[in-house]
Amino acid sequence: MYQYFMHSTANLVEIIKDGKLDEHYSEHETDYPMEKGIYCHYIFDGIPNVYSDLKWIYKPPFTLVIDISIAKVNKMYVCNSVSYGSCINHPKDRILYSNGNRKTLPNFKPLQQFIINKINTNVKEKELNRLHKNSSVYIHGHEVLFKGQIPLTYIKAILIHNKTYKKLGNKINILDNFFKKKNLSIKLIPYAPHTKNFHKYFEMI
Repeated sequence: MYQYFMHSTANLVEIIKDGKLDEHYSEHETDYPMEKGIYCHYIFDGIPNVYSDLKWIYKPPFTLVIDISIAKVNKMYVCNSVSYGSCINHPKDRILYSNGNRKTLPNFKPLQQFIINKINTNVKEKELNRLHKNSSVYIHGHEVLFKGQIPLTYIKAILIHNKTYKKLGNKINILDNFFKKKNLSIKLIPYAPHTKNFHKYFEMI
């Protein structure tokens, strides 16, 4: 069984230089007011494979896969929709909240069931309506916001868009050696964005 958090970014170099993920507004353009935080998705092995166009990842070429144990350490908000962090100030819009500094993990079962229910609903609506030919079924494993910092020691892997992975060439080996010298066990895994079996990437970690 696996469960992780994902954070998509185009600013991988800056994160590696800083040695940590820091609170920011978001790398995704929006006209909505936003709360500062580390914006993540929650993913686990019980998510059904429903379509090859299941939207399990954001567009930026790098996705940091974060160890679930960060939920013991940092303050965490799990929103019931894409709210751009508004659930920080609106408790009724939260699925889950943790103040951090815990000895055990929070109970993620309500979030898991929420994700599965949302996917099943979207699949049904898509099958019935087919209004948007190119529409994606979204995971709804969001919106998880962490406050504070996440050191690189909590990063288990970096998923890299396969086209970007090829372009990087020998830089992949340089980055891999850098992590080894820093005693960081971070795997570099190329991924194809449109794949039905997205679980295989997380099973490599």
